[in-house]
Amino acid sequence: MKITSEFGPAPFFGFSPSAEAPGVVYLEVSRDIEAELWSELLRADAALLEDRASLQIARVPDYVVVALAAAPGAWLALRTAIRAVADRHKHKTFHVELPGGGAISADGQSAQDVTRLLETAQTLFEREAQARITDIDRHYAALAHAAQQLLANRDGLSVDESVTNYLDATAEALVDWAAGSRQRSWLSWCLSNSVMSLWALQLRSSSPAATTEEARQALTAAAEALANPPADPFFNPFGL
Repeated sequence: MKITSEFGPAPFFGFSPSAEAPGVVYLEVSRDIEAELWSELLRADAALLEDRASLQIARVPDYVVVALAAAPGAWLALRTAIRAVADRHKHKTFHVELPGGGAISADGQSAQDVTRLLETAQTLFEREAQARITDIDRHYAALAHAAQQLLANRDGLSVDESVTNYLDATAEALVDWAAGSRQRSWLSWCLSNSVMSLWALQLRSSSPAATTEEARQALTAAAEALANPPADPFFNPFGL
């Protein structure tokens, strides 16, 4: 049995991440224990996901992929279910690919080793999830600051109807940008379009997008804040 975990969406399983469940835990299971493991996971109240397209199964005839949302309690449910299966299939080997690289294995002969393996995987998954959230929060805070500076120097920007509309939307997005992932995505989308529409206006008119040094610096800072964002599993490019 191979166990992996990933952050972000899982389209095959119709899964979208959230703050409570930032990713998915996948189990590659030989077909001879699929039904047994599925039953044990249900008994342990795991948040199982159904493969909508069956594409993963079609590509791997020797095993099936079982997925569950990495929500609170998921790792406890996983430990409970796998220990139950391991007790009946001591010849099985459990292999976990760790978040961030590396892998560890345990033999079904030792329930204690299997439990320790899954506890290690849980610790590393949660540690990486927290690190990602910290980076993401820092990014959006910088984005909000850049948006505020751009708006504070609005009188020094060249504007047309499109620029005006996007700047107005950015100002509205700033009001509650920290309320959740949808609001953060909306702020990013509005600020990005403000910057792009300013550059587009400059190209069309052959006039500078910023007419003062302060506005030019604010526009540059906004473009830099938008560049190379950390991977955000909750990011919605359309702000929906």
